[in-house]
Amino acid sequence: MLQQLAYEVVGTGPVLVSVHGTSSTPAQTWGPALGQLAKSHTLVLPYLPGSGSSPLPQGPIHPVVLAEQIADVVSRAGYTRFAIAGASTGAPIAIKVASLFPDRVSHLISVCGYSSARPSLRLRLELWASLLDAGPQAVGRLLLTLGMNDRVAAMMPPEMLDEMVLAIGSNLQPGTPDQLAFAQTVDVEAELDSITTPTLVITGLRDNFIDPAHSAHIAGRIPGAELLQFDGGHGVTSDCTNAVVEAINNFIGPSRPVKESKLADS
Repeated sequence: MLQQLAYEVVGTGPVLVSVHGTSSTPAQTWGPALGQLAKSHTLVLPYLPGSGSSPLPQGPIHPVVLAEQIADVVSRAGYTRFAIAGASTGAPIAIKVASLFPDRVSHLISVCGYSSARPSLRLRLELWASLLDAGPQAVGRLLLTLGMNDRVAAMMPPEMLDEMVLAIGSNLQPGTPDQLAFAQTVDVEAELDSITTPTLVITGLRDNFIDPAHSAHIAGRIPGAELLQFDGGHGVTSDCTNAVVEAINNFIGPSRPVKESKLADS
């Protein structure tokens, strides 16, 4: 039986499923972009296995099963057709959903994502995993170094950076080890060439975590995909919130959410 993921629904307008990253939540990954997107979209926000109250599977997290769980979330929320956006590790998940459910996915968006972890990304993920037992200070320093670009960091006083280090390192999700294992091994390379869904690829040129080359590769492989590069880091949804939201709004365009008929009638 398919394990059910926890989820939230906010906003009104075209349905947009927003998939978060490793050891994160929708609010943590998407930041202020969530509030802005909710003004023009019905946001369906699944929690990945091991985040929030979503259960972990008995074995490793499997990309096909996870894609089916996300499609199930949308059905339980009462919708059939939807756009999907994945940020960071959420991007290969979104790609998997689009490849398995082409009749349901209207638009595909990758934000600072990847289709398979190149050696440098895999090493960063392995380093993160190796520091889990070293305490919140060590983990927080790593994640802040990778997630925040130097321009933003330079604007903050040292005491604020220290507070952020502790906050980030102390706020890991329960399923972090399992999610890190998934992030290192997920591979949707084989799906890229066959994606027919309109695709937008967004990256931050100052991303220290997932090199922008990953996004360029996705855009080059998915037929007709559009690549947008913003002057931000891995947290481009916070660094360049207005630009990212505008790009997503323009890409999806106006439409109305489509309810499951069997649910709408109940």
